[in-house]
Amino acid sequence: MHRVTLGHLCTLTRVAAGWRIYTVPVLATYVQAEGDVRTHTYRITIAGGLGEISRDAFSDFSIEANGTSTVLIGELDQAALYGTLNRILSLGFELVALSRLSDNTN
Repeated sequence: MHRVTLGHLCTLTRVAAGWRIYTVPVLATYVQAEGDVRTHTYRITIAGGLGEISRDAFSDFSIEANGTSTVLIGELDQAALYGTLNRILSLGFELVALSRLSDNTN
């Protein structure tokens, strides 16, 4: 089986009968009735360390490395959270943990 990744939202996989396309749904931002976007502080842990280029890809986060994993902490709305998870996936990192640190809405 041959696998070719087309981008963040779909994967094209070669199967015996031809090609199969798998898609990932795009999720919309949750917006409150008054039009404000809700944000929360998230702590995202990925396996391994980040090189210089990978650190640039996550420059909008506070980055804490401990040798075996890297923790990204940032203020995100739902769209930014799913975008970050897609970025982690597309760069080939393993997601270890995800937690929301605050219940404050901004």
